[in-house]
Amino acid sequence: MRIGLCTFWKSVNYGATLQALALASYLRKLDIDVWMVDCCQPMSFDATMSGPTGYFGFRNRRNPLRGYVMGTLRLILEIGGWGSFRRFSRSRSFFRRFFRPFRSVAYATSEEFAAKCEFQLLVVGSDQLWSPHTVSWIDGYLLERIPAVVKRISFGTGVSCDTLVVKGVDYSERYHKALSMFSAISVRECTLIPQLKELSGKDVFWSIDPTLLHNSGD
Repeated sequence: MRIGLCTFWKSVNYGATLQALALASYLRKLDIDVWMVDCCQPMSFDATMSGPTGYFGFRNRRNPLRGYVMGTLRLILEIGGWGSFRRFSRSRSFFRRFFRPFRSVAYATSEEFAAKCEFQLLVVGSDQLWSPHTVSWIDGYLLERIPAVVKRISFGTGVSCDTLVVKGVDYSERYHKALSMFSAISVRECTLIPQLKELSGKDVFWSIDPTLLHNSGD
């Protein structure tokens, strides 16, 4: 079965990177054809490019060296200085080493994701993918636009709050429509489990971080 893993994985956040690798590796142990899905990540980079892309810099297909230089200068001068550049470089090296066995697919928008999705099953998790505080990019992880024929489950997905009301806006109806399409749901925090059960009409389980699915030998 071909599965798409929807999570933060091209990230300079160490925790996000490790949870993505842990869940992908565990699925691969089960002989599952798992693909990393790159969709709507606000602070990500493309590990196959020669320099920073997206928010951090410039993608220049005609002149990759110029893109690398411009992106590096922006990273150092505008975002976090030399320390951020070193962190970025180490994260990129980590990706090239450990994510090489996994195939990936990229979508520019949630609309493109919905139109071109060819997976039989989508897995969302873990990390803080369902936080109502991040409504600007949450589309790619609630899977609202994905056709109903595509099955979907969540593993340890984070909501990172105890209410779905943010700045006076109630997102309960949006979560109800999206989560009711899931076949199985587990979350990382227990605070919203009762409300998510009511909204989805399903049992919602409290699960561990995927890094704990492995032993020290892994």
